[in-house]
Amino acid sequence: MSLSVAIKSFPSIEEAHPAFIELQGHNILSKVEKDPKQWCYTLYVAKIDEKRAFDVLADFGFDPIIEEFGSGNEPAEIQTGSSASSDNELDEIRQALKSEKKSLFHKLLVLGISLLIFAWAGLLRGSPNGIFLIILVLLIHESGHWLGMKIFGYKDVQMFFIPGFGAAVSGTESTPCARQKAIVSLMGPIPGIVIGIGCGIAYFLTHIKFLSQAADAFLLINGFNLLPFSPLDGGRFLEAVLFSRHPKAEVVFKALAGLGLAALAFHWKSIGLGIIAYITVISLKQAWSITQTAAILRKELPIDASFANDEIPQEFLKRIVSKLRDRLPIAQRTTKNLASAAKMIWTRMIIRHCSVKACIGLSFLYLVFAIPTLGLFILAQAFAEQFASQNIAPVEKASSPHVAPTNTSVDSSIKWKPINSDKDKYPWGYSKPVSN
Repeated sequence: MSLSVAIKSFPSIEEAHPAFIELQGHNILSKVEKDPKQWCYTLYVAKIDEKRAFDVLADFGFDPIIEEFGSGNEPAEIQTGSSASSDNELDEIRQALKSEKKSLFHKLLVLGISLLIFAWAGLLRGSPNGIFLIILVLLIHESGHWLGMKIFGYKDVQMFFIPGFGAAVSGTESTPCARQKAIVSLMGPIPGIVIGIGCGIAYFLTHIKFLSQAADAFLLINGFNLLPFSPLDGGRFLEAVLFSRHPKAEVVFKALAGLGLAALAFHWKSIGLGIIAYITVISLKQAWSITQTAAILRKELPIDASFANDEIPQEFLKRIVSKLRDRLPIAQRTTKNLASAAKMIWTRMIIRHCSVKACIGLSFLYLVFAIPTLGLFILAQAFAEQFASQNIAPVEKASSPHVAPTNTSVDSSIKWKPINSDKDKYPWGYSKPVSN
């Protein structure tokens, strides 16, 4: 029996499925086929069942009328009541999606000003040598990300410092690819870890104190960034390699990451980590909407089609905005919010996932650096606690709080120095505390 009579067309497979199930329940053979040229899903039945199928759909609540689609690549109308988007609104959103390309002078100006503010804020709490070392580590770390983005053709790449938090590099992917995102996330911490190990070896050979401090800084900052917490590099890596295919797993991972960062913030009494954890947790609802919408609309993409990240086709922009208007509260349906969310959804829709071989290889590379670095950090802290308890004693009250070595159980308001001043050789990974 040929199923050749088109009964109704739907904009998505999710909307066609209930009608298909209803017909099957009434013993009416039917099928749903995708029309890649007209961006729709059409429900077909046999000619002999045509009238009965119309009656069943009408009783079920469907309007049994075949929508008229244009001959081009764009549906004439795909509207769902109040979710319909006008052409004027789409034009405004498309205009908001366009970002003016920044000049080299503007990028350098932003980097310079943010660096000066970061250094000034750091000098209020630390020594010039310490701030210089932190800035050096961050510059090398972010330069790795910057180089990776340039290699993979990211657009409008820019580096900047964030006072009180660190530094970052922003850029727009030309062709979103999970493998490239994973590599870019590793190109920040891995070079820093290699440099930190080199500084540690050099310290053992020369006993130059600065090398010990440099090893501490490079290993601590870059090792911390490999922790599997979003938005750290380790979290971004795992999202790209493991969770980009599974929206639900990605949101669960982000929730656990937020709780993990909150635990670290409480343990280390870090306001900065606490803020990051708070932002991660409150953004879960938006992350869920974006990942779910992208997963649904991704099924409507033509197989093996290639799209650019910087231009959303009109028909898909209309579908994305329609879904967003259904999910977002009225107060959040501003042009700016719709444009930002539409951009994130489109990027997820067209991203190329990692192959199995790439997942295995990149995961192995991540573990090779993450596990030993975490082990070295734990070992260094163990040595630090041992020397703090055996070789140091309080000598004076500080006029202002003094940060003691991490994880020590001593009063952090007391300055510490070695009992035996001749013992100035400390294990690698532990910088000897000095008075302000």
